[in-house]
Amino acid sequence: MAMGKNRQHSGTLHRRSGFTLIEMLVAISLMAMASVYFVNFYINRLTHEEVRVIASDLMTLNRAVLSYYSEESRWPTVDSGCDSADVAAELQGYIEGINFSQYTFDCAQPNRFVVGQSIGNGEIAEVLVGYLPSAELNDGGTGIRMYIFKPRHMMKVSLGTYTAGDDGEIFVPFPESCDDPQISATPQQVCSQSASSGLGGYKIMIDGDVDSDQGWTVWLESRDDEMDAEYRPTGSCANPGGGSTDVTFRVMTFCND
Repeated sequence: MAMGKNRQHSGTLHRRSGFTLIEMLVAISLMAMASVYFVNFYINRLTHEEVRVIASDLMTLNRAVLSYYSEESRWPTVDSGCDSADVAAELQGYIEGINFSQYTFDCAQPNRFVVGQSIGNGEIAEVLVGYLPSAELNDGGTGIRMYIFKPRHMMKVSLGTYTAGDDGEIFVPFPESCDDPQISATPQQVCSQSASSGLGGYKIMIDGDVDSDQGWTVWLESRDDEMDAEYRPTGSCANPGGGSTDVTFRVMTFCND
C-alpha cells in the first residue's frame, strides 16, 4: 500500500494595512490646524491688501492737496465750502483715479485740511491709523480722519518795493489767510532832513494792528547831525544838485503760523 507524505505549508502571515483610531484623530487634528492657519493667512492677506489700497489712495490725496497748496497758497476749496464736488474740481490736474465721493472734507481751520473716510471695519480702520502720518479713529471706531497740516516751508513769502507818499508813509497789506503776519522793511536810501546837513541817525517805524485785518504803516524817520536835532518823518531825500528823491522801501511779508 502506498504511503502518502504529509506536506507542511509554510508562509508569511500578512497584516491588513490601515490606520488606527488614534492615528486618524491625530491626522484630522493636524489637517484642522493647517486649515485654520491657511484661512487666517488668507484673511490677513486680504485685510493687508485692502489696507494697502486705502492707505495708498489717502496718501496720494495728501500729496495732491499739498501740491495744490504750494502753488495756490490756499486749500482746495471754494467760497461755497469744501464738499467732495468742490475739492474734486479744484484738484483737477493734481490727481487722477480717485473717487472723491467716498471722502468727507473739513476746511474750517486755516492751518489744516481734514479728510474723513468711513471704512466700516474697526480692525482695518485701526490698522490704517498706524499706516497714516496724522490720523485718528472716527465714526465710532469704524472710520478714520486724516489731518493735512500746512507746513512752514510752504508759507508764501511776498516781496515788493514801495515808494513813500507825501506824508512819507507806505501801506503794506497783511498776507491773506495768515494768523501771525510778519514784515521786514528796508529803505533803499537814507538821508538827513536837508542836503546841507549830515545824517545824524534814522529809524524805521512800523505800525500795524493784526486784529484790524488790514496791514502795516511804514515810514522812515531821520535827524540831522546837529545837536539836539529831532527825528522827523522823511519822505524824500534832497539832492545836492537840486530836487529830491522819494524814499522807497524794499518790503518782505510772510506768515509765521
